[in-house]
Amino acid sequence: MKAWRLTATVAVAMVLGACGSSGSTPKTSDDATEAGGCPDEDPFCEEAANKGKGGGSDADDDSDSSGSGSTGESGATTGTSPFGGGASPSSPKVKQFELVLAVSRPAPPATAPKDPKAAKTPPPPAKPAKPVPGKVVLHPLGMAFGIGSEQIAKIYDRAFDKAYLELYKTTPIGPQTEALDNELAEKKAQLRRSLLEFGSLPSGMDNTALKGEYSYNNDESMSRLDLENGIVRHFFFFGDRLWKIYDEHQLGAGKPLGTSFDSAVAYVEEKLAVKAKRLPADFGAGRNFDTAEWTDGTTLLRLANRDPVVGVIFIDESIEKKLPTLRRNRKSDPTAVDATVRSVTTPAAPPPDTKKKK
Repeated sequence: MKAWRLTATVAVAMVLGACGSSGSTPKTSDDATEAGGCPDEDPFCEEAANKGKGGGSDADDDSDSSGSGSTGESGATTGTSPFGGGASPSSPKVKQFELVLAVSRPAPPATAPKDPKAAKTPPPPAKPAKPVPGKVVLHPLGMAFGIGSEQIAKIYDRAFDKAYLELYKTTPIGPQTEALDNELAEKKAQLRRSLLEFGSLPSGMDNTALKGEYSYNNDESMSRLDLENGIVRHFFFFGDRLWKIYDEHQLGAGKPLGTSFDSAVAYVEEKLAVKAKRLPADFGAGRNFDTAEWTDGTTLLRLANRDPVVGVIFIDESIEKKLPTLRRNRKSDPTAVDATVRSVTTPAAPPPDTKKKK
């Protein structure tokens, strides 16, 4: 009898162990990293894992920058999706999708130790220190100018796995986990499926507010990611190398950027500790909206007033300066008359007057 009970106990333990290691919880590439190495299919994993290590940055209490040592803020909302607050609104794995701006600052200078022999006189009142200008940090962790569309997709593969992990833990095995599997797979496929190349044919983007953010026949492309929390990200490429990120943020009460374009500008000015350069809309200069700009010498940050939406645009400034040479080909006018047709339909010029004037 004792032997039978021992056998039954071992069998139950084996079943529970199998359930605990079932496929209901996705194994992320971060799990592989923590286990002692980067996955082979992730060429920038080691660089991303080491990025941001070391001092010299602050962390906001109510936000997360995916471990990059930068500051930011989010406006978490409640909902059933991991992207609107989800099951764990306070989780940094959720808030990384709602981050507006990540900022890093140099470490404050170390203070000299007090001399015990110094006279015990009160120090003079210190002058208020000027805020140190911040440097823009792309997010989530691993995002950088120059990487390709597939690398960006893999960054979000890991982020989606983390976001859905809590849901998998609380979802019973069966049809509900299969639904989560399908939803997660759809999330991962969105970026790859949305890739759009701006070749010789016009696209539907010409009828949107982003029509001035790209050109045709210059090896440019774009992908899109809807985070389902009022934020849509657009990634722009030259030769499959990232040079611009265009985020669309909804304005409104309770949103990080507030209810107006002025409040959005004030939000960024506070984060960067730098006043914005305001520029009015100028179609001749390629500005379709009123804008505000900041630069840290590497990244050009631009806000576009599209009330009730604010475009938060991160631009590789070195590429922005080269646009006139990178965009050699200009988009042709689809309404223009072909040169051959024009030569046939244009009436001939009258013969010159050969009569001599008296």
